[in-house]
Amino acid sequence: MSNDGDRIYINYTQGRPYMECENVTQPTCSIVLNKTISFYGINGRPIIKCKKSCKLFVIKNSKLNTIKVSFYNLVLRSTDTVAECKEATGFELVLENTTFADNFMGIRSRSSENCFININNSTFQEKAGWAIWLRCTNLTAHITNSVFKRSPILLQTIYNKSYKNHCQVVEVFVRNSIFDGEHSTVPADLFAIKPYAVILNISIWKSVFTNHLGMTKKKKLFSSLLISDHDPKKRKGTYVSLRNIRVENNLNKLPAVTFVTISNTHAPFKAEILNSIFRNNSAALVVRTSNLNPTKVSGKRTVIIYNNTFAENFNGQNSQNSVPAISFSGGKYKVTSCHFHDNKAGKSPFSAVVAVSELSDVEFRECYFENRQAVSSAAQFYARGHSAVLFKGKNIFNIMDLNTGQAVFLRIPFHEHRGLNIWNNFEILCPQGYVLNSQKTCEVYENTIYCTYIYITCTKCPAKTYALKRAKFIYNTSNNIECMQCPRGGNCISGLVKAKPNFWGFKTNTSITFAQCPPGYCCDSNDCVSYNSCYGNRTGTLCGRCSEGMSDSLFSSQCTPNTECLGSLFIPSALAMLLLYLIFFLYHEEIVDIVKKGLFGSLRIFKTRRQTDRNVSSIRMQSSGLLKVIFYYYQVVRLLQSTVGPQNRNEIIAKLEDISGRVLNMVLVDVPSFSCPVQNLQPVQKAAILHSVGYCLLVLLGILYLVINVVQILLKRVKPVCNEKRSLVMGQTQLWPSKFKARIASAFTYISLLMYASSTQLCLSLLHCVPVSDNQVLFLDGNIKCYQTFQYFLLAYVVSSVLPFCLVPVLGAYLLKMDRISVAQFCIACIFPLPFCCLWAYLLVRDYRFHKRTSNDTMEYSRVISGNHEDGCLEDQQNGCHATCLSDKCEETRATQRCLETRQQNCCLATIQGSEETSLTSERSESTANEVSEQHVLKTAILRVLLGPFRPHKAFLCFGDSILPWEGYLIFRRLALLLVLTFVHDNRFKMMLTLTLCVAILTSHVYIKPFTRPRDNAIEALSLSTLTVLCGFTLIKNLYYGEDISSMSGNLNVINVFNKLENFVVVAPLVILVFIVILSVFGRLLLLIRKCLRFCGK
Repeated sequence: MSNDGDRIYINYTQGRPYMECENVTQPTCSIVLNKTISFYGINGRPIIKCKKSCKLFVIKNSKLNTIKVSFYNLVLRSTDTVAECKEATGFELVLENTTFADNFMGIRSRSSENCFININNSTFQEKAGWAIWLRCTNLTAHITNSVFKRSPILLQTIYNKSYKNHCQVVEVFVRNSIFDGEHSTVPADLFAIKPYAVILNISIWKSVFTNHLGMTKKKKLFSSLLISDHDPKKRKGTYVSLRNIRVENNLNKLPAVTFVTISNTHAPFKAEILNSIFRNNSAALVVRTSNLNPTKVSGKRTVIIYNNTFAENFNGQNSQNSVPAISFSGGKYKVTSCHFHDNKAGKSPFSAVVAVSELSDVEFRECYFENRQAVSSAAQFYARGHSAVLFKGKNIFNIMDLNTGQAVFLRIPFHEHRGLNIWNNFEILCPQGYVLNSQKTCEVYENTIYCTYIYITCTKCPAKTYALKRAKFIYNTSNNIECMQCPRGGNCISGLVKAKPNFWGFKTNTSITFAQCPPGYCCDSNDCVSYNSCYGNRTGTLCGRCSEGMSDSLFSSQCTPNTECLGSLFIPSALAMLLLYLIFFLYHEEIVDIVKKGLFGSLRIFKTRRQTDRNVSSIRMQSSGLLKVIFYYYQVVRLLQSTVGPQNRNEIIAKLEDISGRVLNMVLVDVPSFSCPVQNLQPVQKAAILHSVGYCLLVLLGILYLVINVVQILLKRVKPVCNEKRSLVMGQTQLWPSKFKARIASAFTYISLLMYASSTQLCLSLLHCVPVSDNQVLFLDGNIKCYQTFQYFLLAYVVSSVLPFCLVPVLGAYLLKMDRISVAQFCIACIFPLPFCCLWAYLLVRDYRFHKRTSNDTMEYSRVISGNHEDGCLEDQQNGCHATCLSDKCEETRATQRCLETRQQNCCLATIQGSEETSLTSERSESTANEVSEQHVLKTAILRVLLGPFRPHKAFLCFGDSILPWEGYLIFRRLALLLVLTFVHDNRFKMMLTLTLCVAILTSHVYIKPFTRPRDNAIEALSLSTLTVLCGFTLIKNLYYGEDISSMSGNLNVINVFNKLENFVVVAPLVILVFIVILSVFGRLLLLIRKCLRFCGK
């Protein structure tokens, strides 16, 4: 019905498929094409369907001319075969924007002479059949921009006798096409080219072969891309090129790409695989080149393999498919700039990533082999005997990881005249933690070595050993890396050394040395990444600082972005906290009385009798003793907890411990507005801010003292008219300032004593240097080298103020009680102790010598004076003047006795008599008496803090009978613990010394019993015993985190038990206090109920 060259347009306006095979019989169901014709779809893409048993188009032509059939913009589906070339000497089939779907075969030809197909921008979705199946004498196939889904292709040429005197030509061009198996089993090669040709020209560029599953139960073997050249009688030219192809995710019994070519000595030959990627295939590539003249070695032609990447390929299930990346099977090859990454070799060393079989000549240039996987074997290279291999240029085998010790490079001997040539830029690197072993039979030349046998393996280091540097085989020698014993603080697994929690490692020559980190700075898990891992965003030496653009958090080791640092609320919040501290220390006695009466007073209902009220001084002594015990206990607990590694503690308990520890250590409390006060906060600045509470309180007390003096001076300038009013005003003027100054003096003494641990810890931490490599760095911030200018000034302050401060409560209390020093001198000595301690020691020694020379006369004279005063007191008592005697003459007696103990005895008596005379006659003497009275009040307030809770002691050396100055020993205990915990580097030795100190402190307390009240002694003994136990726990945990005992079974459970016991011991006092408060409230409630019942009964 059509003429030669006609165009048939098929309209798709109705949107219904065309059923071309309806109402026809089987012999007549096909459309026979015997002339050139074109089909065009318009107004869409028309769908042409047929029966499954019918062939839609049959091309027949017995003439010599070629029939051209074209399909444009059509969908051809549901047929047996869309276009079959039958009984045609030649045909040309053009497909443009055409889809073949659900057909048994798309294009088929069994024995045509000249086949030409041109496929552009078309799609084949033959889920159960072939896309193209051609067997021709001459074949030309151009495929561009097309997609083949589960649609295999076979392009094959066969020998034809009629072409004996002609050239058989095969030309296959593929560009930008996709061959996708869609993860389904396709029992065929996804794209197979089997040429029998005199002239062979195949080029496949920028195409993808992916998701092909060719594993079937049958014995047939398939590839995703098969180029299998057959042996023609006379080959005149060969050109096979694979460029920029991507072969991925293919699982077959043969390699994903099988590349077999034939070369002729006298014919042009070019075969290449360039710029391609082979990834995740069950074997990637096998190449084989046959020579038509095998007797002529010079006739071997080179196959170029350039700039290809082979990644994550694995060995297949077939013995022929045991090489993951490239298998060279005969021929001559040049492999240049190729990369091999994480290809999984087989269990046998002969199944390497790259294998060179017999009669193969391979040259490697600038290739890189890398293995990071430890799932399977990582043998990288294997060459059989009778093969020639040359490594020229820089070739690197970088083995980053292995699943066990195994061969990585092997060449077995077979033929003496063929072997392995290695030039001087050849390297094999074993993984870190492995040592390299090599066996070889080689001859060394000037720039190369020639080996008939070479066997190189990487062997993992034994348990609890490590190798810092990587073992290398360079050219002909090894760097002789050996395994070393695991250092303390390190965790050696699989030959690698990693840091244990709270340790940081650094390199020293060929080994690793670990240093303990400041708490929370370094890795705190049991699986640190490396030997110098840091916590969070910390970095640098000892993880001392935060990363760029981040700031140290004030209350933790976390790093905070600078954008979140807001200091607007810091100063008001800090001032509020300082005022709370100041109010507590100014009125601590009243606060303690209120707490005791308000919370615990109701507990008296459980007693049958009322206890007699004690005097005020006794209550004050009792409260002072308990406060000292509590403060010392929590200060030492915080010191011990800061020396150990990570602790798994309950969040609530940890928060309670942190708050109580900070308050009692006089450190800033964790408040959200404090977390990041300034940007780019560094550890040194952070430590200074945290420990500045005590210094700020002293400054506030100084300001308050100046204000009181100014007010007092202003009140003195008031001049009333009459003397009576003047005396009244002067009395009121001197009354309240003296009392408030006494509070200031008491608060000053308390703060100076209790801030000692915090201030000493700050100073010592800024002087604590540790060796890191060849430098001494600050432990608090490893990025700061030691011996800075500020450290010299700080060292002078420590020597002049921190170290001698423990003598101030001892010498100062004794001399202040004896009126040998003033209150002002004692307060200044608390700030600058060294010169005053030297002066005080001199005064004590001088007075002791003088007292020893004049002791007899002084004692006799004091007895006479004492007897006269006692008689005077008795007479006045009989006359009803008891109060006057006690206030005047008895005070005079005590003053006289104090003067007798010095070498200025007579002068003191004269001074006292003179003061009595002037006090009665002059106004100046009245002011002097007020000043003496004020000094006496201030002195009493200070001595109440220093000596209040402690018992008396007898004369000892140059000290007379007095109250035990135990406060100095309390300061010394803190100093000793701080020195040991700060400057002893070895954790084990440090905690042993600390435990010894705790035992010594406990023993001394039990022996001396310094407190007046037995209850205070018992509580102190209990707290010291608890600290000793905690110190033992800390020692065990330091051993666990720093030594190898952590690998023993069951140790982790023991450490967890220790952590729970420690949590209980630390929180127990607070829990008991809360329990007593609840009990007190319950008692008050019962009391209220009882009163209500009584009232209702009346």
